[in-house]
Order: sequence, then C-alpha cells, then structure tokens
Amino acid sequence: MEWDKRYRQLENGEIIKADDESLETDHPWHGGNEHWKRVPPHMVGRKASDPLYPAHSVYRRKITVE
Repeated sequence: MEWDKRYRQLENGEIIKADDESLETDHPWHGGNEHWKRVPPHMVGRKASDPLYPAHSVYRRKITVE
C-alpha cells in the first residue's frame, strides 16, 4: 500500500480526533481489501495504538496547512 501524502500516520499514544481515519480490512482472514474510513465516535478521545504492531489499528490524519 502506498501512503497518501495528504495524510500523516498517528503516532503511538496520540489522541484520536473525530476527523481522523482508520484502516479497515474487509474479511482480514481472507485477504480482504483495505480502505480508510472515519473513526467511530467511541474512539474519539482515546489514544492511538502503536502502528508498528500489525494486530493494532492504524490511524491517519489529514495534513492541514495553517
């Protein structure tokens, strides 16, 4: 998977925001397709897990220029 340069990966322990996205896999045990979707409301405010461990979720945030 090539990383979209408009986003950055959240680091371990970073607080998840409502506009962040998580990598979802359809039927992961059957080689499903990966796609990004907005994090569910119950994850907002929690700490992002360590992306170095494949069993954990991977989160991304759109890069904004201020």
